[in-house]
Amino acid sequence: MSIVTVAPLDQRQLTPTPVPGSALKPALEQAHEPAPRPPQGSAPAAAPESARRPAPAAAGSPSTPPVHLMHIAYSEATRSAEDGFTVLDNMANARPDWYELWPVRRWLHSHELDEQAYYGFFSPKFRAKTQLGSAEVRALVQADGAASDVYLFCAQPDVGMFFRHVYEGAGVVYPGVDQSAQQFFARIGYPTDMSSLVMDSSTIVFSNYVVARPRYWRAWLAIADLLYHWGERPHGDALTDGLNTPTTYGDGVQRKVFVAEGIASMLCSSGVFKTHAWDPFAMPWFSVFSRFRDQAITADALKKAYRQAGQQAYLDAFVKIQREVLSQFGR
Repeated sequence: MSIVTVAPLDQRQLTPTPVPGSALKPALEQAHEPAPRPPQGSAPAAAPESARRPAPAAAGSPSTPPVHLMHIAYSEATRSAEDGFTVLDNMANARPDWYELWPVRRWLHSHELDEQAYYGFFSPKFRAKTQLGSAEVRALVQADGAASDVYLFCAQPDVGMFFRHVYEGAGVVYPGVDQSAQQFFARIGYPTDMSSLVMDSSTIVFSNYVVARPRYWRAWLAIADLLYHWGERPHGDALTDGLNTPTTYGDGVQRKVFVAEGIASMLCSSGVFKTHAWDPFAMPWFSVFSRFRDQAITADALKKAYRQAGQQAYLDAFVKIQREVLSQFGR
């Protein structure tokens, strides 16, 4: 186990200039492109004084790129990490209201990424939620031949199976989250219509439990920066006020946290990235939906069929199952 800390950042690095909606798409496309390599035999350009620090070394093999796994530590109680993880020291936790977005965003802003490597940022509850460790995470990448851009390790996959997308589910449990998500993505020009958006277990992930190449993290960071910008604006803007509205989760966790958590699933469902998910039926199912296993499997299969074929009959059949299950909870 090794420990890294997040370097202090100039406030200007944490408050980006807002990107107009019309400019977001090319900004993301540029974020997807790897850093250009100098011509063979030429000397690399001198790094500026503000260059980011290189990421710490990670386990790899001749046939598998390095896989950097970060364990986010919020306190002395969560500072200890299993072998195979590097501790990302967030002990100061200056902005707990942003949850994981705060340390992950700061880390990405202060480190240079290896274009051939994979990176993942995990909360201390990763093993408890998934029953997985670093060996299993790296084994999935190796078994796939590092052929995918993003690897997903979705805890409670049954929750995602019963909703069209992650924001619909969040909105059912915490009213208003789905509206804030729609407003945010519309404001930044991300092409999304929540009423027609459908995700399945191959693209849904909770708690940001992903391992991905830098091209994914650049896209994630572009959106996370914009979410931070709109979440930090003075009150009075409908979007900002909505993002900062408390929910009934915990001690009043704000909607922006759930909007941030859904960015991963939005990117994985965009078609831009090749995804590979850990078998959702081998994951622990411990939500209130776990007793509806057969219905969950069918619902997820119908969503996959709809996304592949686009035939309304698949979605109609999914909605019927969804209504039957939600009716058990008075929904």
